[in-house]
Amino acid sequence: MIDVTGINLVAFAKAVYRLSVPQGLGSLHAETGELDQAEAERIANAGEFHMDYVYGRACKMFLRENEDGKLCAPESWYDHTDDQYGRLLAEFGFSREKLPDHPPACNCPECTRSPQNRYPEWEKRNAVPTN
Repeated sequence: MIDVTGINLVAFAKAVYRLSVPQGLGSLHAETGELDQAEAERIANAGEFHMDYVYGRACKMFLRENEDGKLCAPESWYDHTDDQYGRLLAEFGFSREKLPDHPPACNCPECTRSPQNRYPEWEKRNAVPTN
């Protein structure tokens, strides 16, 4: 977990929203532009920082308090690339060890394709003969 204690939660909510994109049925009711101040404040002051789908965007950011009372972010950001997470953390002065791009179990929008696109060896192993 990444210690983000002291982070401006309103600004963080806005940044999470800005870096997230509509997914699935969320594209039917997605809104363009920035997250408005009132909604960002509602998220920040809800007691537990929880952003799942917000106005159709798959934000998927959840902050938790650890046993020492520190506010912590996860090591990776579900449905987002490692680059997106690095930019989000850097915007607030935090960093972490860079993860390899697109691990085998990646769930980012770029990797939610057919298995052969994620695993070249799958395509070789399951190739259909052309004879």
